[in-house]
Amino acid sequence: MDARVLDWIDDKIATASDFQELDTLLDSVKTQQDLLKQQLVDARREYENGEREAEGYATLLRKKAHAFQKAQANIDIRLLVVTQSETSDEAAEKFQESMDRLGKLEVAAGYVELLGEVTG
Repeated sequence: MDARVLDWIDDKIATASDFQELDTLLDSVKTQQDLLKQQLVDARREYENGEREAEGYATLLRKKAHAFQKAQANIDIRLLVVTQSETSDEAAEKFQESMDRLGKLEVAAGYVELLGEVTG
């Protein structure tokens, strides 16, 4: 038997009267053992639930990543077609240049409108 167990027993059963309380002591040990077993069952259940939730989240994350990659590929193809480019980087650069020109045209249109209001 383990030395710690023997020390504990020696501590609890020091006199003859302690033998009379042995049933109470054994009941207490049994209660503690049952409590520990229940805690172990609960911990295992929580662990299994956590594993299931983590796997579900990982699956969802993989699906979202796949959908994002698919959407990104679709955008890249559209950008290549719209800009008549060979690569995505070239297409993005051309698209940005077009957006810059559009911004300048909007500013110019605003000036023309303002000029029309002033002279009109």
